[in-house]
Amino acid sequence: MIACDLSKNWYAESSYDKRRGRQLIYSDQAILVCQQIRYLFNFKLKQCQGFINWLFEISRLLITCPDYTTLSRRSKSLNTESLLCNENKEFDHVSIDSTGIQVYTGNEWLENKHGKRYSRMIWKKLHILVGDNGKIIANSTTDHNKDDRSQVKLLLKNDKAKEILADSGYDGENIYQDIRAKGMKPTNY
Repeated sequence: MIACDLSKNWYAESSYDKRRGRQLIYSDQAILVCQQIRYLFNFKLKQCQGFINWLFEISRLLITCPDYTTLSRRSKSLNTESLLCNENKEFDHVSIDSTGIQVYTGNEWLENKHGKRYSRMIWKKLHILVGDNGKIIANSTTDHNKDDRSQVKLLLKNDKAKEILADSGYDGENIYQDIRAKGMKPTNY
């Protein structure tokens, strides 16, 4: 998601034909990238600003996210409809997969202060469905002990595709039957 050349076009070019009012600081591309992240994670504007600034900080990029009021104002003038997934589109194939995410709690602070090791770590699973255009169509989050197969019906609820690609975590005869009932061809890789 974070490209090395992101900082090149992040800030607006200062033009010689200055208009009235405050000049633009961030480019249209920067606003669109922020809105993509916002729609992907279903963030509020202020949450999005904090998350993106955190991403830049851990990536060691020397750029900042537009503040939430700038995001709100500038998004009105840009075409952000393309960021929302078109539910009626039919794909040739979709891919489904999951990944584990460690959730940090207050224990990290206790470990740093007292030097004790707390063994209780919390993990979540992020399940995503990606279309052949590379955009995320659906997602869900579960506890780490949930089976991947339990999320297939939820992820495929509004999907129209000819073929579904999945790994062996989604392997099972009942899953194949559900997928075939929707008119899709299941393929494991």
